[in-house]
Amino acid sequence: MAIELIKESFKVEEKVGKNDIQTLVEQEIYLSASKPDIEKVLWAQGKVDILNTKLINDKLIINGLAKFNLLYKAANEAGEVHLLDLNKEFKEEIEIPGVNEEMLSKVYSKIEYIEWEAEDRKLSLKALVSLWGEVDEIKTITAIKGITNDDKLQTLQEEIKYREIAGREISYALVKDTINLREDESEIDEVLGLNLNIKEIESMAVEDRIITSAEVNFNLIYSGGNSVHSKKGNIPFNHFIEMIGVTEKLKGEVEFEVVEGSYEVMGNDLGERKSVDLEIKVRVMGKAYEEKSRELIIDCYSTTENIFLKREELLISENLKDITHMEKLNLEVPEIYAQDIIETMGTANLLEEKYIDDGIVVDGYLTVEALYIDRLTNELSVYKDDFPFRSEIDEMISYDTNYNVEVKLDSIEGVTRKDSLEIEGNILVKVNLSKERKIYCINEIQETGELINKKDKPSITIYIAQKDDSMWDIAKRYNTTIDEIITSNNLTSNEISTGDKIIIEKKVDSISI
Repeated sequence: MAIELIKESFKVEEKVGKNDIQTLVEQEIYLSASKPDIEKVLWAQGKVDILNTKLINDKLIINGLAKFNLLYKAANEAGEVHLLDLNKEFKEEIEIPGVNEEMLSKVYSKIEYIEWEAEDRKLSLKALVSLWGEVDEIKTITAIKGITNDDKLQTLQEEIKYREIAGREISYALVKDTINLREDESEIDEVLGLNLNIKEIESMAVEDRIITSAEVNFNLIYSGGNSVHSKKGNIPFNHFIEMIGVTEKLKGEVEFEVVEGSYEVMGNDLGERKSVDLEIKVRVMGKAYEEKSRELIIDCYSTTENIFLKREELLISENLKDITHMEKLNLEVPEIYAQDIIETMGTANLLEEKYIDDGIVVDGYLTVEALYIDRLTNELSVYKDDFPFRSEIDEMISYDTNYNVEVKLDSIEGVTRKDSLEIEGNILVKVNLSKERKIYCINEIQETGELINKKDKPSITIYIAQKDDSMWDIAKRYNTTIDEIITSNNLTSNEISTGDKIIIEKKVDSISI
């Protein structure tokens, strides 16, 4: 038979596994001599920086840094507001069976809550941190693209859809700018906080790189003129992620994370403390891929000779559709008498997603935190509460379709009213529809030299089709071809039903025994 195989290699991204844990981060700090005593803590914020990750057998090792900023009111006559910075390193392990050091990991984090207790000049803090780990493997598959001299060889092919990964890289952008306060704004006595987030504008793949445009949204909170103020703005920036082999026909996907934000208060031309130099380090994670489809040989037999097949198991996650939905929220909080909104922050939390009445229903809640100057007391006050939301997405899906839901706060703003606080927010709901498929791809066909004996078989065999039989199954069982069965039975297609009587005619090849 002299089979000649033409092979081709391609890369697929396989999901190895994911898991999550929670860890308690605890820290104590004693006030420095320059800080006044604490009357009460007004507000506590926190974020987690993932310093590094490591994969070993069945484990994802995470080294992280929990960063906390606490605003407190001083226990003195002035009652001014001060900032405390606390950092605490931690190390955790997430069990994910099947992972090893050659794979790729991604870690997400979230601070669920922060508790504190002030005693004398000591502050004790506890924070519950949730960590999610996902591990992927970029797998190189060698498949048979074509077969020559195969006139007696029958092949069954199946189409797969997959993302072929061209590259994954991490780089860092350094964003710099200077904030200049207006003439009518107070000088800066002390910076009380710098809140930063990144918003993507556009990303695209070009020759050997991904180009991304984004902006840093900042809110500088500071004390000055016996009051607390905020200065908001945005800093646009562009960044290039070098990725050899990438072309403009590929899709570029980018994620951002603020690694560090530093500032220095400077004097302006008049010597006033009204200029702040910002330097922001942003981690930019880029991936370039192409949505592809190809035919894979999943079964094979010869009508004249016994052959040996070598198979490789593939677990393919076929991306069916990406859905993006924006849920707008307009919330009114009564009896909040705000003179000025210093900061409004929020977190979108997913509670449950389910398939109901030909659609996907997403239930979650928005945690809102507002820092404001009370109009009645002229003091800094804090409001915090949770608000439920529901998104209904009409999408027809089959029973074996997987759906992965992600909710993210896209924007939030607090607006002062006469006797209430109005919260306007947009929650981005992203739904990915996919289908997990396990395929046994044939990547090697070997001749055995053992010819099939057809001489002792009857000239005609009547076969009654069983449940789940296919024409391929019958042709393979009797070492014939689908075309020969169709011809013998005067059929117009290869569709059969349970109970059909199928005629199998014996055809003895000259090389058969």
